[in-house]
Amino acid sequence: MKKNVLILLCGILLAGCQTMATRPAPLPEDTKITKPSNNVPSEYSAFSGIWAGDWGGGLDGKIAVQVITENGDASGIYAVGDEPSGMFRAQKFPFKGTIANGVLSLSPFSNGANVKYKLLDKSALEGTYYLKGGNSIGIFKKQ
Repeated sequence: MKKNVLILLCGILLAGCQTMATRPAPLPEDTKITKPSNNVPSEYSAFSGIWAGDWGGGLDGKIAVQVITENGDASGIYAVGDEPSGMFRAQKFPFKGTIANGVLSLSPFSNGANVKYKLLDKSALEGTYYLKGGNSIGIFKKQ
């Protein structure tokens, strides 16, 4: 009987450890970036590409800025990994946004969040995720 209880407890512990494993932000491997045309100002085209980092030191994040137009409109894929406490699972979705004054502002998300990325230099963005009075900040490096 004691042996069966011990085996059961070990099984429960192992199952719990497996569910705690977190998945990274899921950008598709075949994500394509369209090189901005020569008509796109360099302050806009600098945002083009795939950027990876983390929000608040613990939530894996990626953004693929796939298309940028002459007037600063941008589109691509936003992705986050599993939230460490289990609040949500890894996800990705398309975004639309605009670039102005060195900042890419994404259209508000369905949960009401606003996300902005400030260009720090050619290889780094500072992201800010605003939601209901709180925010999270992260540094994203060009891949």
